[in-house]
Amino acid sequence: METGDGGRQRPPYQPPRCPAPPGPPSIRANLFSPPVGHPLRPRSARAPVCRPQSPTITPSPLSPDPDRPPEISPGDPGLDHITALRVLLVDARASLRHLMLETLRARYAVSAAGEHYSGEEACRDYLRLRPDVVILHLDLPGISGAETAHRLLQRQPRAALVLVGREHEGIRRDRVLQLGVRGYLRETRLRDELPAAVETVAGGGRYLDTTTARDLALNGQHPATAALEGLSIREFEIFCLHAGGHSLDAIAARLSLGYKTVAGYGTRIRAKLGVRTSAELAQLAARWGLVRG
Repeated sequence: METGDGGRQRPPYQPPRCPAPPGPPSIRANLFSPPVGHPLRPRSARAPVCRPQSPTITPSPLSPDPDRPPEISPGDPGLDHITALRVLLVDARASLRHLMLETLRARYAVSAAGEHYSGEEACRDYLRLRPDVVILHLDLPGISGAETAHRLLQRQPRAALVLVGREHEGIRRDRVLQLGVRGYLRETRLRDELPAAVETVAGGGRYLDTTTARDLALNGQHPATAALEGLSIREFEIFCLHAGGHSLDAIAARLSLGYKTVAGYGTRIRAKLGVRTSAELAQLAARWGLVRG
């Protein structure tokens, strides 16, 4: 051993040792080391553990829940999204039925529950077809649109009906509205207002075309409407046919009634209106504007 200046012996030179690489912890260390989480045991620096998380999807109010049926508010523009609005079309002219259906299809997803030529067919099939809306014309072969509406409302008081009439239908228009029909359109307003009328009536509301609404607002009901309120719907129909120039035989054939039955109706009509002869009845109809040129 080397001797220093003071006579002391120096220890042999030893090179510095590198620290041993970390190995598995000894059993002794595990037994005597403070448990994990103990305040005396320092926490080892650990890399953060990244666990995949499912993304949180916030449903958009514009995209409906696929597990929930769509909700449609009556009379709301949401009716544009109806997928199966079923309409029953009743008119003797196939061309007009086609026009009405195509006018609706330009706005809604519409299917024809049925297309009928006469009111008798509509009354026969209504309960079987269960349409959402019935569109029928006032002038039909056989029973009239007013009589058809009356029968349908007897079967289903909340039936959604839209009546279509020609120009200057004041008395017949007022009568069908008194029955409880919720929609009325003049024939000339079909292209412009039929979609809005069907939407409103299907939602439980009432709809009159702009011309009719203005006429009622300015002039009220037809002057003869109050006088004809005492007539039943069948008597009113026969009166209108008689005013239109139909003979008793023609009326009987059109309504599938016997001649004597129609003659009996005529007697009751004259009594209720305060006239004695058929000629006076015709003059009364002309004065009220029921005779068409």
